Amino acid sequence: MTSTGNDITYRMSSRAFQDFLAGRITEEQFRHFLGDAEGGSTVGRFLDQGFMISEITFEKGSVDEDDDTLVLRFSKDPAAQSFE
Repeated sequence: MTSTGNDITYRMSSRAFQDFLAGRITEEQFRHFLGDAEGGSTVGRFLDQGFMISEITFEKGSVDEDDDTLVLRFSKDPAAQSFE
């Protein structure tokens, strides 16, 4: 994960994501692959802080890598923030 001002870039294994969508792994296992702390969702925290997905890209792994990467970019969205 990288952060630059109003943008956050979050990378995840495309294989783990597909396994989760296909029901081959549980949510707990998926969170483990993502490196989320127990009981906490990184993406949930982004949403709580007013960040929404603004772009999704796919990075092909090199010949020596056995997995590809989904890259999610989050940007500040005033509509996602709570009113104070």
